[in-house]
Amino acid sequence: NNHKIQWETNFIIESNALNYKFLNTILYRGHITDDMKKTWINKGDENNIIHSEIRNTLSYTYHLSNKSIGFVVANVDIINANFTDDLLRLGFEGNFQHQNTTLNFSNTNIRASRFQQYKIKYESNLNNIKINGGISYLSGDYHVSYIIEDGYIYTAPFGSYLDISYNMNAFITDTSDFSLFANNGNGLAVDFSTDFRIKKYNINISLSDLGFIIWNPSSLKISTDSTFNFQGVEIEDIFNFNDSILESNNLTDDVFRTNNTSFKSYIPATIRFSVSGETNYNY
Repeated sequence: NNHKIQWETNFIIESNALNYKFLNTILYRGHITDDMKKTWINKGDENNIIHSEIRNTLSYTYHLSNKSIGFVVANVDIINANFTDDLLRLGFEGNFQHQNTTLNFSNTNIRASRFQQYKIKYESNLNNIKINGGISYLSGDYHVSYIIEDGYIYTAPFGSYLDISYNMNAFITDTSDFSLFANNGNGLAVDFSTDFRIKKYNINISLSDLGFIIWNPSSLKISTDSTFNFQGVEIEDIFNFNDSILESNNLTDDVFRTNNTSFKSYIPATIRFSVSGETNYNY
């Protein structure tokens, strides 16, 4: 009874706007109607947040009389996105309905990360106060971040031309190795929690997975300031269409900078405070 082995698989998807009906249609097939699209766009704040996490965990714990020690191995996949309603309008409706309008997709962030976590944890119970602590080594597989600080698209009446401008930074780990359990970065994380009782109430305070990963110097940092003006492509011979026709239109004016460098990313942390107990009040 002193030994405990546990396997957990957790799938989390959180959003401040994505509704259950829309998600069910994506997962289990179905027709996404215009009303469902409008409901998502009009629901919630101007900024839409989606966070998804898949965590597979295998843990071993050895219990003593008033303390325990354990070891945890976990594989974690995380996708996080933050984007504006205007970007949803462009994706769902296209730009035909937004002629003579500037759509704003500034402050758009998309991040994806995978890492393995190797944790040593310790728990002690002293005078009915439970204290937990843990430290983790993080082995990073990959990380991709796209951060658009400023972004706009203007569609002229009748679609006679498009103006697009954006300022973007991107961070991408070593593109030569995206295999499972690839070690492209190393990091640390810490845990701490305590449980105690005040009168007839149980108090829990915890901080878990406060940590970071430093990715290796072969990672890529990409910065670009771009303007894009599209006035259509004139094709004189459809059977002689090639890339030089697009290049001759001089569509872009880019300041594009790429260099190999190390960078740091943070993993999602959880802070919890809870009070539980019996009360005479009913509601």
